Amino acid sequence: MPRLSLQRWLLAIASIVGSLCAAAVPGGTGGGGGDSRARAALTILKNECFTCHGEQKQKGGLSLLSRESILRGGDDGPVVRPGHPQDSKLAGFLQAGADSHMPPRKQLDPSQIRTIREWIKNGLAWDA
Repeated sequence: MPRLSLQRWLLAIASIVGSLCAAAVPGGTGGGGGDSRARAALTILKNECFTCHGEQKQKGGLSLLSRESILRGGDDGPVVRPGHPQDSKLAGFLQAGADSHMPPRKQLDPSQIRTIREWIKNGLAWDA
């Protein structure tokens, strides 16, 4: 059985604790359709963002691997304000023509951007 590094253990524990905390507050992990929206948003982050903001790299000091790390933000502070996509840097970075456009080499599909904005609007639910 492979041994997990301390970093992976801490990440796993943080994800579990974050999920429990998020479930306890309105707009947390929500039920029903919220879970599928959270899964869709997290899939987009995994496929489009983890290369630069994941386990190996955290450009700009930003890790997108857990709800807590997203809320903490990066070198320039928080990138998300749960419930307020219009005030969230993350949602702004995804728009065509944005300064610090993300992902840097492509434009996300409008439906992907809507999914991320809805996820932020609904409280940044984290479906571990």
